[in-house]
Amino acid sequence: ANVNARLNLKALDHYHKKGVCHRDVCMENIMLDEKDKLVLVDPGLSLRVPHSDPCNPDCITDVSAGTSRRLMIAQGQGGKLMYAAPEIIEKKPAVDAYATDLWAAGVVGFVMLVGLAPFKWAHSSDKRFAQISKGGLSQLVEALDIPLSPEAIDLFQGFFWKDPRQRWN
Repeated sequence: ANVNARLNLKALDHYHKKGVCHRDVCMENIMLDEKDKLVLVDPGLSLRVPHSDPCNPDCITDVSAGTSRRLMIAQGQGGKLMYAAPEIIEKKPAVDAYATDLWAAGVVGFVMLVGLAPFKWAHSSDKRFAQISKGGLSQLVEALDIPLSPEAIDLFQGFFWKDPRQRWN
């Protein structure tokens, strides 16, 4: 499962380096190819992420060396509810599209490694989400007696911060 989670992130990193957010990262969109390697499929909801040109801040450009990504106008939920980041659930007007993909990748990785979802959805009414999104993954893992290493807990906590600026970048 650890290798599969790493390969999932590699596929997502490829999208992001091309300046694209997938918007539908989920278990159903991960397939095995003929060499038993994971492939992230169904880019039907994907969008290009706008970037700022450092030489002309008023100009919006594509991903390239020296540019920084901009927030995008939210495009609705996109993928499945269990994988949706809290800013999508809260219907924020602008989102960091890469951070929402990373949130979903964290859910996928957790399911692959643990065999169950970390929460039902990223909303304050979900007690597990409320605990995890504030940095309480290790306490939840301990309470549920889930055998995860401290390194795995740290890795997943990096995906599950409510504030997208705190997530892995």
